[in-house]
This record gives sequence, structure tokens and C-alpha cells, in this order.
Amino acid sequence: MVLGIIFCLLTAPTAQVDPFSTRPKIRQPLSLREAVEIALRESPILRGAVAELKAAEARLQMARSEKRWQLSLNAFASTGTESAILASPPTVMPSATMLLPRRTFFDANAMLMFPIFTGGRLEVLIRQAEAVRHATAAQLEAMRLDVALETKLAYRRALLAREMVRVAEVYVAAMEERVRVDKVAAQVGRIPEFWVLRSEAELANARQMLASAQRDYETALIALKAIMGVHPDSEITLTDELRRDEGRGRGTERKGTRGEGRVESR
Repeated sequence: MVLGIIFCLLTAPTAQVDPFSTRPKIRQPLSLREAVEIALRESPILRGAVAELKAAEARLQMARSEKRWQLSLNAFASTGTESAILASPPTVMPSATMLLPRRTFFDANAMLMFPIFTGGRLEVLIRQAEAVRHATAAQLEAMRLDVALETKLAYRRALLAREMVRVAEVYVAAMEERVRVDKVAAQVGRIPEFWVLRSEAELANARQMLASAQRDYETALIALKAIMGVHPDSEITLTDELRRDEGRGRGTERKGTRGEGRVESR
């Protein structure tokens, strides 16, 4: 009993934590253009790439600062029975090293430094930091294009899945009407009874196809939300529609027209 209470207390806080609490929730009709804009703004992949670009810019500024004047202020205070050698914190430049005596000691100093000749080391470090920054910026741009492409593909797949749901719904409605007509025809003796059973089996198959299509549509929406970087509980409605390839239709018409011309010439 006691172990069960302890287990409930330990698991209760973790059960209430939402791992996607930082992701925005949206409730709106969504077009393809809006989906791409949200993905470019909220995608965790792009957020990480932007952070890497800022880090590369900071490293470039650090490399450039090595060629400027550097001033540091340091203070040392110690007491002990033995002497020691201490250095200033490693992040403070220029660094200072102090030999501390055996007695109580306090010292404050200032150091000003400027690099006169480094054998080209600082110039190479700056060029290296610039190259890393340019490579990171190019990688960020490539990631933006990839995210936009993946968002468009996911949106199109969701549109296709929605159309399949509509097709399945029409098929179910048609099979329901067929079952109704077959039952009436069987009652008056126009068709045998097994025709009704066959229509009912086809209706059951159509309903299964509808359930599968609805599942595929929900899965496509979840995949789209994941690529966009929004909360999985977001409520979105796709506003765009799938349209036929008009260019293919025009090509077919031209081909048919030339064929008709050859027939007439014969």
C-alpha cells in the first residue's frame, strides 16, 4: 500500500508534463503559403541553425578582437604558510600570473596589451572564422529551402488524403443506396437473396476503405504539424484544393486535333 502511494506521487508530476508545451497551438484555416510561413518561423530545425549562425558570428567577433587593444584589471588576495603561483581566470585577457608569498598578501594590477607581430596566426584565425560563418549561413539557407519543400510536400499529401476521404464517402453512399435498392428488388422477387448479401459485403468493404482513408488523413495532418513545428493538438483546416494538370489536358487536346486532321485528309 505504501509502495503504491509512493509510486503514484513519483509518477504524478511527470504525467502532467507536456513535452510540446513550448510549441505554439494554432486554430485557423491554413493555406499552403501560410503553412510555409509558419514552418519557416517555428521549425525547431531552423531555430537550431539560426543559433549556430549566431555562435559562428560570435566566434568571428572573438577572432577579430584578438588584433585590438586588450585591457585587464586583476586583484589577488591570499594568506598561507607556503608560497604559491596563481593565474587570473582563463577567460580574462590578457592573463596575469602572480607569485604569492607565505604571508598575507593583496595586490591589484592593470595590464594593457596590443599584438605587434604574431606570424599571421591572427589573420588565419579570422579567415577561418569567416569561412565557418559563411558555411553556416549557407547551411541555414539550404535548411530553409528543405523545410519549405517538406512543408509543401506534406501539405499536398494531406490534400490527397482528404480527397481520398471524399472519394470513400461517395463510394459508401453509393453502396448504401445499392443495398437499399437490392433489398427492395429482393423483396419483390426480381433478384436472388445472395445479391443482397454481396452488396452488403461490398458496403462493409467500402466502410473499411473510408476508415482507412480517414486514418491516413489524420496521419498526414500530424506529419504536416510536425514539419511546421506547431503543437500536435493544433486545429487546422486546409483551404487549398487539388487541381488537375491543365497543361497535360491542353497537350492531349492538341494531339487529338492533329489526329483528327490526319483522318480527314484520308
